[in-house]
Amino acid sequence: MAISKGFLDCLVRYLQVAAGNSPMAVIGDQSLRCSIFDVKLCSKHTPRLLRWIESKLRVPNETSINRGEFLKIFRITESIGFDLNGNPDVILDLSKPIPGKYENNFRSLLEIGTLEHIMNPFQALVNFDKMVTEGGIIIHFSPIKIKPNHGYYSISPQLLFDFYLGDENYKLIKAELVSYYIGYDSLLSPILVTSYNLNQDLIQYRNLGFLGTLKRKLRRLSVFFSTGTYIGFVVKKINSRNGYYPTVVQHQFKSQRP
Repeated sequence: MAISKGFLDCLVRYLQVAAGNSPMAVIGDQSLRCSIFDVKLCSKHTPRLLRWIESKLRVPNETSINRGEFLKIFRITESIGFDLNGNPDVILDLSKPIPGKYENNFRSLLEIGTLEHIMNPFQALVNFDKMVTEGGIIIHFSPIKIKPNHGYYSISPQLLFDFYLGDENYKLIKAELVSYYIGYDSLLSPILVTSYNLNQDLIQYRNLGFLGTLKRKLRRLSVFFSTGTYIGFVVKKINSRNGYYPTVVQHQFKSQRP
């Protein structure tokens, strides 16, 4: 995955929540397909069409940006990248328990399109939880619908909801679906962002009423017809789990457990 122009609006909003929370753990060797001008214009809520026009007026040497410059815009002055592939700062298999030196070492964590490439997503989530200190921010941007063989998995929104919000250790800040309909590297590609509420998505249709049913069907159609859809998910860590991770069970079935 990459930090691309098409998704930049969403990622800027998420990173504004984590502003100043340094150091940050960056999961995945992220490529940057945007410029410092893109980020600054996006931070000012400049319309996408005007940003596209602006990009056409720039000379080539004005468009490069590295991860450090990108994150400094959000007052994140220190970051460490973790991945098993590419050129990260630390080569680490997140399918396995992380070394103790990385636990409680970061005030924020950014995972963009990497979780689906990790063979053991549950262990990866456990690692993320251990890496972030109390009061820290965790940002996920993971595909729920993507082209075949992009990764090992498509990530159900409920995995994130149940892992982080199944107890009282995290507070939900933002959850939304982000669908694109051509590609995610162009400012002219249509992108639809809708807020997401898991509880409402699990209510039976007969209990939703006409407007609730219509809203859910339209949201599901927007995902069905999209080229791809991601879940944007931002939480704040309230308490430490102290190494205890209960078995994740979809919460609509918990009442059926023995």
